[in-house]
Amino acid sequence: NDELRAFPAGVAGRVAQGSQVATHALIEGMNSGAKSMILGCVDRLISSQDFSTPVIKSLVQLVSATDEDIRFAAVTGLEEMGIEAAAAVDALISRIGLEASPRMVNAVGSALGAIGVPAIPGLLAVAKESNFLKLPVVGIAFACFGSDGFAALAEYLCDSKDDWFIYTVVSAVRSSGFRAHAAVPALARLLEETDDQDLALHVLLAIEGTGEGAKAAIPALIQCVMLESDELASYATIALWNTGPDGRVAIEAAITEAQTSAQ
Repeated sequence: NDELRAFPAGVAGRVAQGSQVATHALIEGMNSGAKSMILGCVDRLISSQDFSTPVIKSLVQLVSATDEDIRFAAVTGLEEMGIEAAAAVDALISRIGLEASPRMVNAVGSALGAIGVPAIPGLLAVAKESNFLKLPVVGIAFACFGSDGFAALAEYLCDSKDDWFIYTVVSAVRSSGFRAHAAVPALARLLEETDDQDLALHVLLAIEGTGEGAKAAIPALIQCVMLESDELASYATIALWNTGPDGRVAIEAAITEAQTSAQ
């Protein structure tokens, strides 16, 4: 009985938690082929915070398991490991487009987002395919990034000529609020350089969504206020208001500089 086999595995894991003996036993259980045993061993390893290389390798093997419950347990386990699971990026990327259920799409995206910076090259490659079936996972991953991930991701923006990629990244920033404030300097450069009013509006909404994070874009926002477009000026003004009292000095300096340049 799988349930009975899983119980002693869990007990052994608790008794010898943190030891090589326990890790070896639980990894053997993950390779047993018995569903309940596998799920119990994955849960025990993750809850014990054992993020060693053998554990990660075993979870990577389970990412492509036939049973969805096992795949879900493995992927969510890798998510718990965060950047420690960087070695699993290729395996997770390979599941994009293959997973159809909402929980698996969300789990794969969340795991890649939790890993962060090491997942960016693979996610960019997927984004550039412009595949409607794959983009939701990329968007979920981007939205789960921390500030380091957003800062690294945003550096690709100004050099990219791929509209799908640009809109995907900007949308992720917009949905992430202040957590994505590290991307604002790159968004500001994009705002200054683009002649596409629709893209400029999209970028403005993303900058506005970062709240006080918009302080890093004040000069670019002032330029938008001075444009003939009332719509862009309106959203730029809202973003400037969001910078709060601390942004006042920078706003005044940017206005002075813009007026001097216009003369």
